[in-house]
Amino acid sequence: MLNVARANRLTWLDKLPLPRICVVCGTALYKNISLCDYCNTRLPWIAEKCAGCGVPLNDRSKHSPTACGRCIINPPVFDSCHVLFAYEAPVSKLITRFKYGANFADGLVLSTILSREFIRYLNETHSSADVLSLPQQLIPIPLHPQRLRERGFNQALEIALTLSRFSGIAVNNSLVYRTRYTPSQSQLNAEDRSTNLKRAFKLKEPTTSLNLKHLVIVDDVVTTMATGNAIAEVLKSAGVERVDFWAIARASFHP
Repeated sequence: MLNVARANRLTWLDKLPLPRICVVCGTALYKNISLCDYCNTRLPWIAEKCAGCGVPLNDRSKHSPTACGRCIINPPVFDSCHVLFAYEAPVSKLITRFKYGANFADGLVLSTILSREFIRYLNETHSSADVLSLPQQLIPIPLHPQRLRERGFNQALEIALTLSRFSGIAVNNSLVYRTRYTPSQSQLNAEDRSTNLKRAFKLKEPTTSLNLKHLVIVDDVVTTMATGNAIAEVLKSAGVERVDFWAIARASFHP
């Protein structure tokens, strides 16, 4: 079982009694996360969600209390999806500033909250008989080199590095790569998103040679699941038995 104490470890910098400010309201703080208690209560947590895609379950299905109708009819390729928040203010604003404005303080706050939930989930489920084993590696959604040059960093990698620091699970940023430059998913409808990503990902080396059986895909936002499904399909085709998906937020998608 994972050691929960890892989630409470602070670096030497975190231990210094220096003031921080809340990334939402700007209030001065003396704590190891830059989010005040009031703004923390305003975060749009998703209480009941689909275990397959993370969409909120406002009216839980009488046939499956843990899955939405879409996932019952057409289950995702990955085995489970874990998201914390609806893509609403203030989380949507923090992600936008992080992703497109390189505001790493915003990203670190959200990644830290995600890491704590990740640790809690692993400690609760690792002893269960239906869970394979602890994830062996974290796989951030890769960016094409051209988009990486445009943005300057990969937000999924930054999130995965924080998860790794808290959990001790290694990040593999080279296992999966993009084979071609694709248009931004945010500008496409659901069908085009799926088509846009066909054969867009490949593995640099066989997972069997690395003895990889349980992996976690990491991203910032889940919308139609097209990206996660495309990568999970590549991983499972290569012999990975379980692929989970972890992201900060779940965006509603209206075709």
